[in-house]
Amino acid sequence: MKKCFLFFFVAIITINIAQAQQIYYSDYEVWQNNYPEGWNGSNTSLEQTSISQSNDAYTGASSLKISNQYSSTLKYISSSAFFIMPDKIFELSIWTKGKGAVSINIYLGQTEVINIFPKKSLNDSVWTEYKCRFSTYLLNDSSSIELSLGFANVLSSNGLLIDNVSIKELYNSNTLDINNIAATIFSNGSLFNAPENNNSNNSLLGSSAPLFVAPKNSHASTIFQGNLWIGAKDEANNLHLVAETFLGQDFSWGPIADVYNAAYNERYNRVWKISKEEILNHVSNYYIGGYVAAQNILDWPANGDTLNGESQRIAPYCDVNSNGYYDPQNGDYPAIRGDQALFFVFNDFRDDHLSSDGEKLGFEFRAMAYAYENPQDEALYNNIFISYEVVNKSQITYTDSYFGMFTDIDLGYAMDDYIGYDSTLSLVYGYNGMQNDGPGYTSYSGVPPVQGVMLLSQVASKFISYVDSSDPNMGYPTNADDYYNFLQGKTKVGNPLTYGENGTNQSNPPTNYMYTGFPEQSSGWNEKSLNNIPGDRRGLISYGPFSLLPNEKICFDFAYPWVKDSNATTPEGSLPLLRQRASTIQSFYNSQNIDCGYNDVSIKDIQTNNSNKIMLYPNPNNGSFSVSCIELIPNTTIEIYSILGNKLFEKKIKSNNESFDLKLNSGVYLYTIKTNSKIIKRDKIIIHK
Repeated sequence: MKKCFLFFFVAIITINIAQAQQIYYSDYEVWQNNYPEGWNGSNTSLEQTSISQSNDAYTGASSLKISNQYSSTLKYISSSAFFIMPDKIFELSIWTKGKGAVSINIYLGQTEVINIFPKKSLNDSVWTEYKCRFSTYLLNDSSSIELSLGFANVLSSNGLLIDNVSIKELYNSNTLDINNIAATIFSNGSLFNAPENNNSNNSLLGSSAPLFVAPKNSHASTIFQGNLWIGAKDEANNLHLVAETFLGQDFSWGPIADVYNAAYNERYNRVWKISKEEILNHVSNYYIGGYVAAQNILDWPANGDTLNGESQRIAPYCDVNSNGYYDPQNGDYPAIRGDQALFFVFNDFRDDHLSSDGEKLGFEFRAMAYAYENPQDEALYNNIFISYEVVNKSQITYTDSYFGMFTDIDLGYAMDDYIGYDSTLSLVYGYNGMQNDGPGYTSYSGVPPVQGVMLLSQVASKFISYVDSSDPNMGYPTNADDYYNFLQGKTKVGNPLTYGENGTNQSNPPTNYMYTGFPEQSSGWNEKSLNNIPGDRRGLISYGPFSLLPNEKICFDFAYPWVKDSNATTPEGSLPLLRQRASTIQSFYNSQNIDCGYNDVSIKDIQTNNSNKIMLYPNPNNGSFSVSCIELIPNTTIEIYSILGNKLFEKKIKSNNESFDLKLNSGVYLYTIKTNSKIIKRDKIIIHK
């Protein structure tokens, strides 16, 4: 019921366009030697007598006319070769009019062919648009391809007309790739695999395309997919639930709004990617004449359209001039964690919950995935973080609420894995159940790695692993009650989870967590000691119960450490190092003193690990400004320097919010804030009179 392939197909009849960049276009306006320009590629098999120019066009003066192709066998007209990039999602659009069968292929070189639009019989009396999507996640580099249009059963004398063929790169996903992991995330909240992938009939080399690639430049992935589950009760004790596994049809991109139109789709069906380096460059140069801010800084979705019912603040940013809205031309900038971040916003309110069959909650999810670059820090370099701000936008007070993270850990080859849980670290981990991983192109060579998923911000309440079967107790969930029982750490039928065996023997004592032993020590309850048959493992870590009032929010932070110990000789041999790194990551996270929502946190505050959070505002100013801090530390001073390093001003900060007036000319100066002679903040201040 899952597993995707290199190229995948999704037919889309309604216009629901993500932001896109066009990489290929043909409108059949120019013809040479009885062929449309650019359409006499090496894979053309259609007779020239079936190809002609028509003056009936969707746009422009002419279109491609296919006629006299009576055979039921598809024959093709192929484009000239053009290049396409790896690790992208593309959307093909084609306009047709008339009657006949159409199929569309992509050729990689001369031997590999991928069908992206299966054979479809068309009969349209007016110009009609058809679309399909395909991805290139398993390409190692840019590749030369040919687009090939196939036709059959074109029986009408009027023929079948084709116009305006285009391919656009979609931005409804992005990849976090600054360290040793390449992790792709999608605009509707789907982690490491697109929900559309699972509707694919297409295969190249029999390979799936999970997108948590570790190490980054390899062909192997450790996670097939991840998604949120949330269940809660309203005042009348009715269950509301949103949950996705592989067929993503519960969550929708963007914030909750009054109207979901083309402009909304264009703005929010995307994942924003930005780096600390880009932000620091903006901070250092925005006031300089001729400076042009990077597009991803300009496009940052900081403020929603309140006239359309959207939240006033969507993505976190530093409001330099404290005017309440995002204006990067005046110095505002995205507030991120890490050295590189992805921001995505989604909700459970727009569409019906076709995956879980649960009632809507009315929740908005503002999420940031982030990573650190330093190769010297092995724990952070082989890990990513994901933070969720969950906001109850409904008018319902929810109780008995549970928040869960579903993860399908596939260590290379999917069908030979085990799963376990460390309750002291709130850490789910997957490890290979066989000495060697495989078979398959995406398998790991040598001793396989281990993969973790850990909840950082709370102590997890439950962990459960279910199997890919229709088992009534621990099989895959099929309705809202099944999902909610799993979130509560129960079996599908609502029995308590019990310690030992497969967790369902009601004669055993109840427990909150499955497989809590130490397989590397052959101790405790673990799959290796049970001698379970290795297979495809799914895990759910959850937190609850809790309540959530209208407009109240709660935050959850996760880490995804990947470990391959060079000294390990068994599949479980990397687990001690995973536990060690998980502890290090938890300590690092705790040291950040992260508040729920992080909307007021600037990148400089994070960079200096300054828990006191001192802010100087407004900046720029006319010489009058204020300095505020959450907690005043004695012996704190502010110093102002010229750009040549001459000290021009010094004064003690005596209160949590203190105002200053500088008798300085317009210009750029440097300020330093010290506590007990230790610098805790340093930046520039701009005076403009």
